Amino acid sequence: RNVASGSAITTLAPLLPPLAGGMLLIRLLPVAQLSPAISLLLTVLALVGFMHGLQLAWNRLHLPGYAVTALLLAQSHLLLLAAIWVGEAGVAAELRVLLLAGGTFYLLVTQPLANRWLRWAAGGVALAALAGLPLTAGFASRAGLYAIWLADGRWALVLVLALLHVPLVLAGMWLLRG
Repeated sequence: RNVASGSAITTLAPLLPPLAGGMLLIRLLPVAQLSPAISLLLTVLALVGFMHGLQLAWNRLHLPGYAVTALLLAQSHLLLLAAIWVGEAGVAAELRVLLLAGGTFYLLVTQPLANRWLRWAAGGVALAALAGLPLTAGFASRAGLYAIWLADGRWALVLVLALLHVPLVLAGMWLLRG
């Protein structure tokens, strides 16, 4: 029994750095005053980082643990976007998504469930949170982000991020299938 719980803790260890970073981000938000130019520069860098995480995941789908880590790298860039545009509530929501989806995917790829339906149900909830579907924490953050961008006339950013979610969801489905 201790061996199984030890391997689960080892499996979930990659979630600790993003958790620590997200908590630090929440603490720094009240003192950060970014100019519009810096906000846009950080937004572009976050989108490039999101795309890079997706590329790493797709290049290593044959190594599920690595692919999950790459998907969480992409998700951590959504933490940055939420910090820049939405604020503390957005960061907290994206952090919940990262922990729920990351933990679920890590456990599913390292300790597969015998019951296929339970695997798809648990993975489906995690995937829905990653995609930002309604009734998930991801939706709260992404809806706020999209609303702010649309109010500022930044519809191109909405389009880019929405399109980048397609390979994210497909990679997650591929991992669940495996």
